[in-house]
Amino acid sequence: MKRAMRPGTSEAGQAAEANSPTVVGRKAAGQAETEAAFSTRPALAAIGAVMVDVSFDVARLPRSGEGIVPAGVKTALGGCALNAVAAARKAGCPMRLLAPLGSGVFASIVRDGLREADVEPLAVDACAADIPDNGACVCLVEPDGQRTMITVPGIERCFEKAWFDALAPADVAALRGALACGYELETDGGDAILGFFEAHPHIRMFYAPGPRVCDVSAGRLARIRSLGAVWHLNDQEVCAFTGASDPREAGMALAQEYRAPVIVTAGADGSYAFVPAAGADASVRVVHVPTEPVEPVSTVGAGDAHLGAFAAAWSLGAAWEDALALANRIAAEACLS
Repeated sequence: MKRAMRPGTSEAGQAAEANSPTVVGRKAAGQAETEAAFSTRPALAAIGAVMVDVSFDVARLPRSGEGIVPAGVKTALGGCALNAVAAARKAGCPMRLLAPLGSGVFASIVRDGLREADVEPLAVDACAADIPDNGACVCLVEPDGQRTMITVPGIERCFEKAWFDALAPADVAALRGALACGYELETDGGDAILGFFEAHPHIRMFYAPGPRVCDVSAGRLARIRSLGAVWHLNDQEVCAFTGASDPREAGMALAQEYRAPVIVTAGADGSYAFVPAAGADASVRVVHVPTEPVEPVSTVGAGDAHLGAFAAAWSLGAAWEDALALANRIAAEACLS
């Protein structure tokens, strides 16, 4: 019977693990000592944004020049990085937040919210001049839960190499994986983020391009390819990026082109993993895990929750099927709030 592959690991790597005495629940002595040393240090990090989300419940999107009155308004902390951290916590896996705190009205709201949630932001030079405010996101939520967003950019698009250099070496050494989003990578700050992964090749990159999937430069995409990043995106995004009309065809094409695992969320259809074989073998394994249907209140943050939960399951050694199932469940819960 073939052993289930762990997400983000090549066939060759799985073969090596299969011959190792170290398996989930039975740690070799040397590994146990190493893990004990890092037991208080998260093995995952989320690089990106914490911003203020203002969600409006609307019957439909307004036409050009039209004014509408929402049925409800909700303000909360959001951003891909923070949402992923919250989901990873639900999955039982601590995740370090590497999102900067700026200076301004939105930053004050973010600071208070993070303090209440007992989450530390990424340290930046508070004495530096012209520190931008944190960003904000206006979300128009239709009755079926679909969201349309207008994002006000902030400090999260201004990442600097010095912020990563200031991290404690032991914290960086303990990391096995980290998440990054297209919203930050499309800017000049994206070079600092990619440089962090390039300087620490032991950290597996999870790349969630989001709705900015077509706006990241070819040069940065080439660097993402070299890093062997695990892609995580929804059905609309993967089709927009590849030009394919069917999400399954699109996911397959992306996995073949980048020779890296691709996770595609497909709403009520669940989620897919497209896993390329190792070496010269061009085949791609397709894993589909359905999800329990829900009546979504809002889909704001659902993709981020799926990403965070999937990465958490990956870090705990789950098989592809189990990782997708957990991520589906936690993403579904996010749609109900």
